[in-house]
Amino acid sequence: MSQNRHVHFYDTPSPASSSSSSSLPSEEGPRTPPPLGFNSPYYCTPLPGNSFINPFLDPKNGMFQVDITQHPAHLAQNHTIPWDQPATKPSAPSMVVVCDRLPWALTILPTSSRRGYVTIRDVFDGLYAALRTPVLDAELATLPQAGKIAVKSAYLSRCKQIVDYELYDMEMGKGIKRVDFLGKHTIFYGIKNGRTGRWDLMLK
Repeated sequence: MSQNRHVHFYDTPSPASSSSSSSLPSEEGPRTPPPLGFNSPYYCTPLPGNSFINPFLDPKNGMFQVDITQHPAHLAQNHTIPWDQPATKPSAPSMVVVCDRLPWALTILPTSSRRGYVTIRDVFDGLYAALRTPVLDAELATLPQAGKIAVKSAYLSRCKQIVDYELYDMEMGKGIKRVDFLGKHTIFYGIKNGRTGRWDLMLK
C-alpha cells in the first residue's frame, strides 16, 4: 500500500531580495542632478568615427537662449558655462556649421593659437564674426523678390536698435550682413549633429 507524501514549500527570502531591500534607504530625499559636460554620467562615449556636441550646446538641454545678433562678450558673465571646454567630442580643429536659413556654411576656428581645438567660447565668437560678414550684391541677387524684401527689413530693424546716431549711421553704411538673412529667427538654442560631418545651427 502506497503512502501519500506531502511536499511543503516555505517562503524563505532569497539572498538577492534580502540584500536589495536592506540596501534601500528608509527615506527618499531630494537629489541634485549630476552636472552636464563631458564628465557627466549623462554623457555617452561616441563610437569610433562619430562626434558628439558638448552637452552644454545640445539643444535638448536648453542651456542657451541667446540673441545671436548681440556681441558674445556679455555671455562671459555666465560662470556656469565651461567656456574653454571642447565644443565637440572628440575635440576638433574646426567646425562647419550650417543653417537652413543661410546659403553659406560657417566655419568655426579656434580663437587662440595655443589651442588646437574649438571651444564653447569659440562657437559663439566664430558665429558672431561669420554672421557679421557683409553680403555681396551678387549673393543678394540670388533671392526671390520676397526674400530680398525680408532681408532688407531685417537689416533696417537691426540698425534701428542702435541708439547712438553716429554708430547707427556707421552701421547703416556697412550695408546688409549675413545675419540679416535670419530675419526674426535670431535666438540661438543649440547645435546638433548634422549630415556629412557638419553641425546644424538651431535658431528660433
